[in-house]
Amino acid sequence: MTDRDSGLLDGIKEVFPSSPHSYYIKHLKDNLYGRLSKKLSASYRDTLLSSFAACAYARTQEKFDEAIQKLRSDGKGVVEDFLKELKPENYAFTHFLGKRYGAMRNSQAESYNNTIKDERCIPLQLLEGVRVHTMYLFTRRRLGSSNWGSVLCPKIEKKLLKRLETGRNWRVSQSSQDVFEVFTETYNVMVNLVGCECSCGHWEFRCFPCAHVVQVINKAKLLAYDYIEDYWKTTFYKKTYELLICPVPDLDRPNILSFGDSALQPPKTRRPPGRPKSRRIRSFGEHCKEITCARCHTLGHHNNRTCTNPI
Repeated sequence: MTDRDSGLLDGIKEVFPSSPHSYYIKHLKDNLYGRLSKKLSASYRDTLLSSFAACAYARTQEKFDEAIQKLRSDGKGVVEDFLKELKPENYAFTHFLGKRYGAMRNSQAESYNNTIKDERCIPLQLLEGVRVHTMYLFTRRRLGSSNWGSVLCPKIEKKLLKRLETGRNWRVSQSSQDVFEVFTETYNVMVNLVGCECSCGHWEFRCFPCAHVVQVINKAKLLAYDYIEDYWKTTFYKKTYELLICPVPDLDRPNILSFGDSALQPPKTRRPPGRPKSRRIRSFGEHCKEITCARCHTLGHHNNRTCTNPI
């Protein structure tokens, strides 16, 4: 999952030619918002963004067709150029060729960039900072999961038990060996255990049994773990962090002063005026969260120290 940057697109085609590629839904919405004319009303632009999100999150082909038709109808040609550059398999759940595990957004790059913000300012120490941080992260998660005795990760195990309690009063009827119908208080759905399908679409989208599927498995006296992806299991989590990253001591590193004038020195540069930037450059369409000022008690992008509103 990427933000559709040109460098990443070329790199993924070369390194992962056969892997499904998804675009970050937030960046797509920001791109669409930026293409819309500022003369359009804010409510109209929000409607188009909501219609596009409905296309991306549609659980069935019928719902996707309805959503894309509504988007084109509401857009009145404004979004046609935007859609021509997008393939449905890159943003729509129904056309995605791989498993999404419920992920339509990805902020790992921003989170990791914030983690190494001190090392990234010193290029020569960046690689060493990444190694130390990764070694610490792997060790912490390896030791933290060493006492896990459940089949699923603890949070996922709680989610499974919660879904079992959610539909305890639902009625389940069997149609064939693997097809069931679940009757809730307000609607009914079909569940296919072999095809890993449920009419609500949550099982296919998150790759984890929804409450309907859990009730079918419980009433059929089957083992729920047999219908859960290895991705959510403790063994998969432990295997991810079992790689050991060893320390790299540098006691035998030669002293740079021993080289004298022949030692390679950093280039002479002139420090630019002003205070160095410490915050990342926000992407197009990204907005800061509004806060309530303690002085004027209004929402905005200022606090009581920078407030200039009259009292």
